[in-house]
Amino acid sequence: MSIKSMIVYGLLGFLAAFSAAAAPAVEAPRLNISGKAGSVLAAPVPEYGNFCLLGTDKAVTVQTFYKIFHDDKNLYVAIRAMEPDPGSMVRNENVHDSEKIWRSDCVELNFINRGNDKYLYKIMIDSLGAVADAAGEDDNTGLNKFALDYSFESSVKVISAQVNKDCWTLEIAIPMGAFNSGSDGKFKFFDMQIGRTRRTLLDSQGRKTLEMSASTPTGKVTFSEVSAFAPVVLKDFNAADYVWQLNDSTVKTVKKDNSVVCQLAGSLVNCGKRFAMGKLRAVLVDRSGKVVDRAEKVFGTQPRKLQNFEIPLKVEKNGEHKLQLEVRNAKNELLCGVFRTLMVDYQAAAIKLTTPWYRNNIYASMPPVEKIEGSVILEENIGAPLEITLSGAQGVVQSKKIAAADRVNPFSFDFKNMPDGEYFVTASGVKVRIRKLPFSPGEVWLDRQGILHREGKKIMPLGVFGMNFGRGEGLNVNLTFVSPFRSREALIAWLDQCEQNGRYAWIYPYHRFPKPYTYSWAPFASQDMQKSSLSEEQKKILKEYVELTGKHRGLLGHFLTDEPEGRSENPEFFRAVQAYLEDIDPYHPTLINHYGVEGATRFKGIADVVGLDCYWDFFKDNKYHMPPDISYKNARIISNFNKPLVFIPQAFDWGHINRFGGRSRAPKFDEMRIQIFMAFLGDAKGMVPFSYSSVGGSYSHQLRIGLLHIMKEPAALGNILMEKSDMQAVIAPQPLIAGVKKLGNEYVIIAVNPTLQPIQAQIKVKFPTAGELAVSGEKRTVKVVDGVLSDHFDALGTHVYVSGGLNSNGIDLAAVRNEIKKADEARFKPGNLAAAGELSLAEIREYKKGIIPENVTKITASSSKPISDRAQAYEYFLQDGIVENIPKTVWPTWAPADNDVQPWIEFALPQKSKVSKVNVHTIINKTGDDSPVLDAHVEVEVNGQFQKVGAVSGNTAASFEIAFPAVETTKVRLVLDKLKRPFSRLLSEVEVMQ
Repeated sequence: MSIKSMIVYGLLGFLAAFSAAAAPAVEAPRLNISGKAGSVLAAPVPEYGNFCLLGTDKAVTVQTFYKIFHDDKNLYVAIRAMEPDPGSMVRNENVHDSEKIWRSDCVELNFINRGNDKYLYKIMIDSLGAVADAAGEDDNTGLNKFALDYSFESSVKVISAQVNKDCWTLEIAIPMGAFNSGSDGKFKFFDMQIGRTRRTLLDSQGRKTLEMSASTPTGKVTFSEVSAFAPVVLKDFNAADYVWQLNDSTVKTVKKDNSVVCQLAGSLVNCGKRFAMGKLRAVLVDRSGKVVDRAEKVFGTQPRKLQNFEIPLKVEKNGEHKLQLEVRNAKNELLCGVFRTLMVDYQAAAIKLTTPWYRNNIYASMPPVEKIEGSVILEENIGAPLEITLSGAQGVVQSKKIAAADRVNPFSFDFKNMPDGEYFVTASGVKVRIRKLPFSPGEVWLDRQGILHREGKKIMPLGVFGMNFGRGEGLNVNLTFVSPFRSREALIAWLDQCEQNGRYAWIYPYHRFPKPYTYSWAPFASQDMQKSSLSEEQKKILKEYVELTGKHRGLLGHFLTDEPEGRSENPEFFRAVQAYLEDIDPYHPTLINHYGVEGATRFKGIADVVGLDCYWDFFKDNKYHMPPDISYKNARIISNFNKPLVFIPQAFDWGHINRFGGRSRAPKFDEMRIQIFMAFLGDAKGMVPFSYSSVGGSYSHQLRIGLLHIMKEPAALGNILMEKSDMQAVIAPQPLIAGVKKLGNEYVIIAVNPTLQPIQAQIKVKFPTAGELAVSGEKRTVKVVDGVLSDHFDALGTHVYVSGGLNSNGIDLAAVRNEIKKADEARFKPGNLAAAGELSLAEIREYKKGIIPENVTKITASSSKPISDRAQAYEYFLQDGIVENIPKTVWPTWAPADNDVQPWIEFALPQKSKVSKVNVHTIINKTGDDSPVLDAHVEVEVNGQFQKVGAVSGNTAASFEIAFPAVETTKVRLVLDKLKRPFSRLLSEVEVMQ
C-alpha cells in the first residue's frame, strides 16, 4: 500500500476495545487578538488536553494540549505538544500537500459539518509548519474511511511553529468559511478531533516508531472515526457574512485568443439581508498539483438576487484537473467554496456518431444499419470549407462538401449492404473508425437506452457478486474482482461452469499465465505502473487474456477495477485500459464499480457500464449509516451519465458498532427488496447484491434464504424494468417515491416508502389503466378508481403494481417471509440448552473477547481454525442453529486447528440444568462420504470434576447422538477422540439436550 493510500484510508488497523462514546462539546469563545506569533498560545481561554492513545480511552503519558477560539473570521488553534526529547523528533522538509507529511512529527485537525458525516476535512501540519490539507468523501463502507482529495484548500495560516526544550508548538488560523460549502446559504457548524503522530519512540530494535493519540477517545485506530468527534461550540459567533449560496458551475472548453480556455458558468446568491461586495476566485490545478491558472471576479449583489458569472481559465493540456471556486469578501476572507475534479478534453474538431451509437461498431446481431449518421463539431475554422468523407478498404466511398462550416455540421452516408470491415469518417484532420463486425459467440452490445444485448437478445444483469453460483432462481450474472486462477485451464473451466449454470461473467482481465496461484495483478495495480498509456507488458497480458476468453460464451464483459477512488487510482490509466480492450475485443463491454457518485463522476466516460455500491449499513437499533432513499437518489444521478448502471445493494453485515452502541446487522429481506426497486426507479439496468458468500453475508436467514428468492421477482417482471422511469405519470404523497415503466402496452407502477413509519397513501395515476392491477408477489389486486390507487405501505414497504400481460407471480412474498421465520424458529430446537440463535457479526467478534449476550451458553474449544476473519468466535457457529451436513457456505462452521490431536468443545450453561444427550452434526463432502467423526465421548462436570457419561465409537453417520442418564450440571464437554483426516471444516452444530 502506498503512503497516499494509507492516508486516504485513514485506517491503520482495528482495535475495537470499546465503543467510542459521543465526546463532550468543546467551547470556542469569541476573542480578538493581534494574530502575531505568541498571541494564540497566550490567549486567555481554557486549554484542553487528555489525549488518548488512538483506539482506546487510555491517556497517553506524553500529553498534547490545545486552545481554541474565534474572532468571527478565523478559528484559532494553539497546539502545545509535550516532548521530553525534542532532539529525537522527526522533522523532514515537506512541501505543501506532501503525501509524506505524516512521516514527521505532526498533528492533524479533522472536521466534519455537524449533521453530515459524509465529508471529512483534514489539515495536517508538521513541526516545521508545513501543511497538507484535504477533503474526503466517506467511502460508503461504514468503516470511517475517506477518499481524500488534495485539491481542497483550507487557506489555513500557520502563524508560528516552534520547538522548545520540552515541547513543540503551533499557532494557526483557519478561515471560518473553510468547511462551508455554500450549498444553501447557511453557515455549516462543525465537530472536530485533533490527532497527533509522535515519532520519538524506539522499538525493540532501536528503530524510530510512532505513537498516535487523539483529543477524543476512539474505538478504532483511526483519526477519522467521526462518531467520536467533539462538537465545537462557537460562542457569540456572528454568521451574518457566511450567507452565500454558490451553485457549482458548468464548464465548457473552447479556443479563445489562441489559448484553450475552460469557460466556467454558474451563479451565486446573497442569502443575507443587505447588499454585499465580494469576489469569486477560481483556481485550476492539474494532476501533478501545479496551479494552471487562477482568476478572480469582483461582484456586488442585492439580497436574495441571483448573480450569474462566467470565468475563463487557461489550460495547458488535456487531462484531469481540480477546480476550486471560492467566495471571499472585500478583505479577502474566505466565506465558502466548492471543489471538484474536472476532465479537460479540448478538441479543435470532433466527430460524434449517432449511428452506430455504441463504440462506433455495427454488430451482426444488431438490426440492420442502413445509414452512418453524425456531426462534425468545430471549435476552430468555423466558416471555412469543410469536406466529410466515408472511406473503406476500397477507398473513399462517399463524401459531403460544405462551403462554409458551422460549429455543428450534420452528415449522413448510405451504408446499406456494405460488407464487414473497417470504415473511417474523416473531416478537418480528424478520423473516426467504424467497424462492421462479423458474428462472435456471446457478443454483447448496448442499445441507445443503455440496455445490454447478448447475441441480439436483451439481458438484464441479475446476479451475485462473487465466484459461487448459489441456488437462487432468476440469476444470470457473476460479477467478481477475484482472479484465483492457477492456469489458463482453470479460468476456462470456471467460464465453462458459468455457461453451464446459465451465468455470464464480468471478471478482471489481469491474469498472468503461467503463474502459481496469485491474487496479485501488480503490473496494473501499482500506482507507479498506472500511467496514462499502457506498457508493452501490460498490453501483452491483456492480449493473452482476450485471446483466451474472447470467444467464450460464459464471458459477459471485463471488470476494470473496483472502487478506484478509494485507492487514488489514475483515471487516465483506466481510460487507456478501456481503449486497448475496446480495440482488441470489441465484443465485450467494460465495467468499473464505485462506492459513491463523486467517485463515479471522476471516472465518468471511461467504462461502458457503471457499477455502484450503495450500502445503508443496517443496525439493530434501526439506524442506518445512509438515509434509506439514497438508493433511489444515487441511481438517478448515475443514470444521468447516459451509461447503464448495475446496482450493487448491500447484502451482508459489516460487523460495526455505531456511535449509539448499536450493533450492525444483515439487511432483512424487505430491506433488500426496497433497495432493488428504488434503484430500478432510478433507472438501473441490473442488480448484483454484495454478497451471498461473504463473511457477514451468510449468517442471517434473511440473506441465506432471502437472496435465493430476491431475483425471482425482477426476472419474472422482465425487461420492462430496464425501461426509463416516468416519475411524472403518477403523483404519490411524500415521502413515497413512485414512478411508472412502460413497454408496449404493458406497464408497472413501482411505489416505495423509504421511511420507518407505515403510510396509508392515495396515489394519483395520470394515464389510463385497466382499472384493476395485480400486486407483484402479494396474490392480490388493487383497483384504480377515478385515477386514484389507494394502498397501505409498511415501514420500508414496496409495492409493484402490474398490468395484465406481465407475470405478477414470480415470487410469493408471504411464503418467503414465512420460510425465513420458520428457519429462525428452527434455530431453537426444543430442549436444546446450547442454542444461541442468530448473532450479528459484531456480536460474534465480541464473543471472541468474552462479551456474550445474556442467557447465551458460552462455548470454548481446545482450538478453532479460522477461515478468513480471525476476529470471530468460530465456536459460536456450533450453536447458531444452522444444521447443514453439506453447508451452503463454509463460513458458519467450525474446525479445530490442524495440530489439535484430540479436540474438545465445552459448554458453560447459564444455570445448572439436567442434560441427557448431545447431538453432533458433522460436515461431509458432496459425494456423501461418511462422517469425519469416528469416536467421541461426553463429559460433564459434577462437584468440580469432569466425568465421562456417554460415548460413541465406529460412527459413520453425518449426524449422531450420544445419550446418557440425565445429570444436573453447568458444564458439558464433547471430546472428539478419533477423526478421519484430512478435512476442511468439521462440525456444523452441536446440541446439548435436556
